[in-house]
Amino acid sequence: MILKTCPNCNAENNEMTKFCGECGTNLFIDEYETLVKEPMDEHICNPNDYKINQRNLISYTGNDVKLRVPDTVSSLTPYAFANYKSLESIILPEGVTKIGEQAFKNCTALTSITLPASIKEIGSYIFRDCTSLKTIYYMGDLKDWCSISGLYGILSSNANVYINGTKVEGAFVIPSNISYIGDYAFYKCTDLTSVTIPSTVTGVGKHAFDSCAKLSSIIISDSVTSIGDYAFTNCTDLTSITIPHSVLSI
Repeated sequence: MILKTCPNCNAENNEMTKFCGECGTNLFIDEYETLVKEPMDEHICNPNDYKINQRNLISYTGNDVKLRVPDTVSSLTPYAFANYKSLESIILPEGVTKIGEQAFKNCTALTSITLPASIKEIGSYIFRDCTSLKTIYYMGDLKDWCSISGLYGILSSNANVYINGTKVEGAFVIPSNISYIGDYAFYKCTDLTSVTIPSTVTGVGKHAFDSCAKLSSIIISDSVTSIGDYAFTNCTDLTSITIPHSVLSI
């Protein structure tokens, strides 16, 4: 077996492991450089094109197609970019903690969005009718991702998800710095093929792996005591799952 050394904690990981099993560090950081960091320079940030009230972004009045939201913004109100059909790509700055419901409704040309690590709450159906959306980049780590409220609002879009530069796909080992896998954490991550949940995790939220169509096997540690409703529903390729005796509710 070929091993890869984590640059952060020096733990040895399987060559194909995407996040360090000990500390959660992204082991495929080169993807971040090419997919996220370099294209940022192409995005326009003109504060005069935004209506902002007390750090809440109300609406966009400009006509650029690749946007970088001003650093002064801490939240997007509902429908903030709704019906802006020319929008192709947008980067939200660190400091944004909330995206209101249907914030990007009917942005039919939108292909990618970059979300900061500071995001804590996602409103419902933020990408409704965003028919071209292909990629969601999240700048935080997997631990922070699992604690975001309202992930259904993001993942119902069927877009590919990159967490800290690494695509959620293939054989996935949850890092040991995670204690709870939140609701909808991997909903519709259709390229996941297997999941290993370590002994640090005590619970799996509702719909956590719902509609992961290629997911064929799941190993759950005996530290897990609860599994939420519909956690593995619509996993049509699932042939093997190990549920330990420690699980008290499911």
